[in-house]
Amino acid sequence: MTAQVTYVKNQVKAHTALPFGVKDISVDCQGLKIYDKYRVQDTKQLMNTLGIKDNLSNDIFVKPLENWGVIKGALELIERSKRFGGVVSEDKLVSMISSTPAEAVGLDFDDRIDEIVNAIEDSGNEFHGIGFNPITCKVEIQSKNNDDVDCGLGDLWKFGTNVNLGFNTQEFAQFYLRLVCTNGMTTQENLQVRAMSSKNIGKQYEKFSSSKITTENIRPRVTRLRDARASFAEVRKIAGALKAEDRKTFAPFYDDIVLDYFNKGYD
Repeated sequence: MTAQVTYVKNQVKAHTALPFGVKDISVDCQGLKIYDKYRVQDTKQLMNTLGIKDNLSNDIFVKPLENWGVIKGALELIERSKRFGGVVSEDKLVSMISSTPAEAVGLDFDDRIDEIVNAIEDSGNEFHGIGFNPITCKVEIQSKNNDDVDCGLGDLWKFGTNVNLGFNTQEFAQFYLRLVCTNGMTTQENLQVRAMSSKNIGKQYEKFSSSKITTENIRPRVTRLRDARASFAEVRKIAGALKAEDRKTFAPFYDDIVLDYFNKGYD
């Protein structure tokens, strides 16, 4: 775990939060650049931040060298003093950020990462992984609760808490693990997402991860699934996935349903 955390911390520090204005945006035949240095990776995200809708953006980039000057001039008249924030790495503008730094500042999430990792250990939850998302420039930390949600009839559901750390932002999300394949593969389904303050983020994690929201949401969903009646199309798909000899064992109800339909005039 320590090596994984250190690797992610170093990935974060390879990025810088940068302020810029409309006047700092230029264009060439390959697309947009900031300060004539940082190539914009997600043009749509930048254009949306500037308030330019997709259809106009598409028209601009049919002939960017001809059209951008007109749009830039109009934007400078409207938003001459407005500043925006982005995250850069090497020669690329990787992502936009909602808050604008006063000056260029290197990303450093070390303190918040350490606080969350320590809070996971102190809470008795299981550290499940950490990674850096190169598109959103956020650190994603997963933890799994050691308890299960007992939904009755031996149906036990796993759940946990995800934490996303960005530049001046942090989000917590409770999730449960949903079975998606008979080979045991699962996927995460978020139940609720909440923005948090950076102060005492470890304490906030402990409070959020111990919330009963997950339990309160999973049990009614499972009950509704268990009590729901299957359509004939769904039953037929189950039967069709089985060999004839297995159908007698695992879906004996299918032949009875087919006979009932036949007796009522539906073959």
